Amino acid sequence: MRYLLPYLLLGLTGCAAHFAYDFFGKRKWLAPFFPVNESVWEHTKLLLFPALLISLAEYLVRPVGFDWQGRFLGIILGIIFMIAGYYTYSGVIGKGLLWADILLYYLSAAVYCVTARMCRCGPVWGYILTVIIILTVIFTFRPPHLPLFRDQNTGKYGVE
Repeated sequence: MRYLLPYLLLGLTGCAAHFAYDFFGKRKWLAPFFPVNESVWEHTKLLLFPALLISLAEYLVRPVGFDWQGRFLGIILGIIFMIAGYYTYSGVIGKGLLWADILLYYLSAAVYCVTARMCRCGPVWGYILTVIIILTVIFTFRPPHLPLFRDQNTGKYGVE
């Protein structure tokens, strides 16, 4: 249960987050929190913000002995796994596949859940995650013209 409930919540919130930006009328103030296009970078938000919210909820329920740094490291490793996994499998077969992307998201969520509960680490991960969050906001509106930030369907970058 220690791993299963956060994993299930992350799966549900990540799936909901995928459609939230369009559902709420493409409001610019929501863009930093939800994917605005089909780029690999934007899809890291499916793990980043739901995992932070789930971590906060876990902390509020059971603050004693809670390890924020383990959660931060779990998010970072989940994001790295998601990006590396996508470019590995799509590089091998020559294209992205929806079913493989969904599977990759759930595997990345598992990386987060296991790491978050097993690792005890120092404060550096909070600083690194803070930089990632800042870059996520900046790159939502001003993405570099690199494949990581390009919409896989339209070839465009950032918020339209």
